[in-house]
Amino acid sequence: TAAFSIVNYISVLAKATNVAVIMTIHQPSALVFNMLDDLLLMETGRIVYSGRLSDAMSYFASVGFTNPKNINPADYYLELAQQSPTCGDAVTWKELFLKSPQFSAYQEELAAAISSAVAKSSPSTPSATVRFGYMFQHFMYYFSKERGLYFN
Repeated sequence: TAAFSIVNYISVLAKATNVAVIMTIHQPSALVFNMLDDLLLMETGRIVYSGRLSDAMSYFASVGFTNPKNINPADYYLELAQQSPTCGDAVTWKELFLKSPQFSAYQEELAAAISSAVAKSSPSTPSATVRFGYMFQHFMYYFSKERGLYFN
């Protein structure tokens, strides 16, 4: 699909150029959703979950919500966020997340990443010429595969 191609392109380019990408995706397919590294799930501006996508399923299972088989994880998490949590003494998803061991681990990982970034003396971002080269290379690849998208 087009969404898969775009997210794949952005992912390859971001990793090649060492640039972080933040995006919102409206109703991603399971295939596109599982391409992501991290997830920030929010409900009315409050955090429901923030961390590695690979840890999200175990987090929700630890608080009593297991994703049934054959359900798109993105749809499942959005459905959960729209209802109040029904476990423990937490009133909101935010309170539930802030009390979790996953939040503590995520805070430690974030603090380590910030310390590492501050400790670097020079940026490791490739030059504009190198970044342009990557973009041009990927454009030509997609152009050669899908010519009709660019010229009629």
